[in-house]
Amino acid sequence: MRVDEQVCAFQRQRHGLHAETTEGAAERHLEVERGGQRGPRGRITCMSSNSKPDSAPEGQHQAEAHRFVVQTPQGLAVCSYRREHDAQGQDVLVLHHTEVPAALQGRGIAAALVAAALAWARSEGLRVRPTCSYVAAYMQRHPETQDLL
Repeated sequence: MRVDEQVCAFQRQRHGLHAETTEGAAERHLEVERGGQRGPRGRITCMSSNSKPDSAPEGQHQAEAHRFVVQTPQGLAVCSYRREHDAQGQDVLVLHHTEVPAALQGRGIAAALVAAALAWARSEGLRVRPTCSYVAAYMQRHPETQDLL
């Protein structure tokens, strides 16, 4: 088990969160992007063209814990990071874990967390290395973030 996987497993256990496999997470992100959500038993249900996910709260930075969070009644949503140096000695923000309680998935909370983390990286002059599949997918869908790579 890689270190990132160990961290993810620890965070899931600590916060009581549900995690999807990398393939499942990427598949789910594409479904939500196309306007669908998982319904009972994991089936995809379509949203009408005028329906929108609930507005997501803004992520709060917890620098001492190296993460951005949104506290909800259903649990804690997190986007965790670590700072590293690349081969040229520049600071890099490694976004390695994003997780939202299962009951709140598909409502834009993960996107709000990632947007907050990327905005902070930009304000700090950091490059970003997305090792979390959700963050990588988010950055692909948002070309304005490509300069952070």
